[in-house]
Amino acid sequence: MGILSVCGDTGGTNGLLPVVRALREKGREVALVTTGDPAIQVLEAEGESFQDIRDVDELRVRYPVPSLLLLSMCSGWGVFPKIIPAFAGVCSRVILQDDIWGGNIWTVWRDAQHRPDYVCVNDLFAQEHIVTRAWPGFPVQNIKITGFPALDKYAAYDCVQIERKVRSALLLFEDWPIVLFAGTLKGTTQALQEVVSVLNQAQATYFVPRQHPRMVREAPEELEPWRAALSNFRGPGAMLEETSSILTSSLIAAASIVLATASSVHLEATVLRKATIAILYPSIGMPEFLEATRGELNEYPLAALGCCAKAQDRDELRDLLIRGLRGSLALEENQRKNFLLDGRNAERVAEAIQALI
Repeated sequence: MGILSVCGDTGGTNGLLPVVRALREKGREVALVTTGDPAIQVLEAEGESFQDIRDVDELRVRYPVPSLLLLSMCSGWGVFPKIIPAFAGVCSRVILQDDIWGGNIWTVWRDAQHRPDYVCVNDLFAQEHIVTRAWPGFPVQNIKITGFPALDKYAAYDCVQIERKVRSALLLFEDWPIVLFAGTLKGTTQALQEVVSVLNQAQATYFVPRQHPRMVREAPEELEPWRAALSNFRGPGAMLEETSSILTSSLIAAASIVLATASSVHLEATVLRKATIAILYPSIGMPEFLEATRGELNEYPLAALGCCAKAQDRDELRDLLIRGLRGSLALEENQRKNFLLDGRNAERVAEAIQALI
């Protein structure tokens, strides 16, 4: 039997799909199974065939002895905690680290029964500070440094051309920089209020507040505070509330600076060599990050790598924003050192898997 790859959420599916395609190009048979609607949406948009199986016992019946099990750490709900124990002793189990350095590794994947045989990570930081801390005794040789497959698509991005198209589509005629705030979920409106306050005293910009796609469903309590925060925007410049026709990745590529609390958009901004700021005050942003990592990480990985600036209060946010708009955050050297953008991350994962079969 061939390889079994199971995906459930959007991020995990975006990471697994390039690897599945790379393995198929190498002649490997790979069955793609979904366990959630977000994965279905991604795969249908990509024109991929798949089976939707929501029960782990049915999964074991359909695929009793796969040659290898391939999962993403991004998926940590529903049947996922049961999948690795269900296939214990049946085949090698490989997992891709999620794109915010293992948020779920501290929770659903932490117990020994839920750990894979091998894990693919982005960098040495993940190997030394994430996996070995979350999984004491996990063999270092089984931690494969491959890069994040979901980032491969950015190798073909032409940010100048994308910015031109975005400005044309949104009718942006002034030569003002684009400032993107990417919302998260819990607590995001407090960060938005800080950004609005700082932008009200900054140079003219096109301010793009982008709501998280799951906010309506998973954090409806943030909707009214979000609207209230935006009502306080006074400029200078202009605020663009309606940008739904533009992909978030295109907005990142078009932006001069990208702001968020702990979010994967910082990673996307990093690989596109953008100025990016993490809003992580002791009372805003940081509590959610510490909660997600069970207090095991007291530093934001991208900030620790020097790829992302970190604001810990409003004055620091104002200073970093001014510097970012001037192009003086000096992040690009570390961004290039830590994130090789050669489009081969999925290929490296596929090669690592090939060596296991």
